[in-house]
Amino acid sequence: MKVLLSIFIIVLILAHPEIKAENKDDVLAVGYFKKFEYWSPVKQNKLSRNAQIIQRDLNKKHGAIIYSYIIDKNGRSKNIKLLQAIPEGFITTIKLIRSNLIYKKFKSSVSNPEHIPVIVTERLVFQNGGIAIPKDEMIISDYLQQYKDTN
Repeated sequence: MKVLLSIFIIVLILAHPEIKAENKDDVLAVGYFKKFEYWSPVKQNKLSRNAQIIQRDLNKKHGAIIYSYIIDKNGRSKNIKLLQAIPEGFITTIKLIRSNLIYKKFKSSVSNPEHIPVIVTERLVFQNGGIAIPKDEMIISDYLQQYKDTN
């Protein structure tokens, strides 16, 4: 049931990458690229040793993750949720949080003077020692198949 709910949420967000906020306290659903219209990441200090190890280990593997988080009206990321890991078990929610792949602090963009909070759904693909970020509207399984077909 939990898997079906996660798939439903992912399909809903991909089908409607931008769900309008009704008022300034509502959260707007956006993808990785769309978030930059609202928020810019604030450069983080040096990664912790633990984050460095997790990121190095992820870069040695082949897989994908889909996760979400909220950037609140103060520009802080919160409510980090791992929605899917491909293959299953590729990463845990705890390791995702400890990896610092998600910035902790953001500043509002010029086009977001109201500091509208957003829920961001991001997808990262780890391959050949690097990270790829599929387009927001692209279905992750299609992206993975495209990659598999070319290698």
